[in-house]
Amino acid sequence: MLAQNALQEFQVFMKTKGAELKALKPIDAVKLIIEFYKEIRAENCVIEDDGDMLLFQWGTYDWGKGEVFDYNITRQFIFPVKHTSEYGTSVESEIWQLSLTLKYEPTHQLRDLGPGGLWCDSPADIAEFEDYVLGCEATSTAQGLQAIDVHLEYYQT
Repeated sequence: MLAQNALQEFQVFMKTKGAELKALKPIDAVKLIIEFYKEIRAENCVIEDDGDMLLFQWGTYDWGKGEVFDYNITRQFIFPVKHTSEYGTSVESEIWQLSLTLKYEPTHQLRDLGPGGLWCDSPADIAEFEDYVLGCEATSTAQGLQAIDVHLEYYQT
């Protein structure tokens, strides 16, 4: 796949796996993104240059709409894009993120976890990354709760 098509490709991938976005629990979300990362490479991203990575992160935040606990798994792509202007054509790297976030009402237990996260730089590191995420206290705590929202987005950073 081309990284530019990651959102559509992931939506098709979810459908083939029988997954429904709003019904995802943390372990399901993590396993889906990791499986997508393992099975579908981004052709226009250079792994050796951190062009296709995973990020797991969590924490309690107030993004302007009240406090919420975010449990997030993200696939980050860095790929070249041609830009044409009156001065000519240039190639620049763009950073895009396919982000799957489960949001929870913050509890004392969730707040006590604090913020945290871990990057996975390449497919060679995926087993260690997966073990960490699935064994993480943020995962086990959120797994037993009902998400108030599950959100998938693809955006440029």
